[in-house]
Amino acid sequence: MTNVHLQRGGQRELVSACRNGDVKLWDLRWDKSIKTIKASGPREGLRTLAVHEHAPVFAVGTEARAVKIYNTSGKMLSQFEPYASRFMGGGGGGVSAVAFHPHRMMVAGAAVGESYVNVYACGKKGEKEI
Repeated sequence: MTNVHLQRGGQRELVSACRNGDVKLWDLRWDKSIKTIKASGPREGLRTLAVHEHAPVFAVGTEARAVKIYNTSGKMLSQFEPYASRFMGGGGGGVSAVAFHPHRMMVAGAAVGESYVNVYACGKKGEKEI
């Protein structure tokens, strides 16, 4: 297990992520997940999970240095790599942290061994790095 998120204010919604790439959506009234989303391949491995508090989206960080954003239907909406890994050959391992802004469609991500935190905002013209 990589991470578990119990929706704030929710009474039944739970999201869990495993290192093998599976993200599972749960209804706590049932003993099995209601949906499994393959968020990364077998060689990528998941390191971290964040769930937006007010939108039906989640983000994962992988060993392959990618941050991927999905909706709860399982469609990948966006993907980016932390800045230094793209432009400077960055060292270190995979993505160590992802987090959503609590009220806006913004996500932050950082990789192991880097001193950069990338913040991305999604707008009408797509995503941009801030």
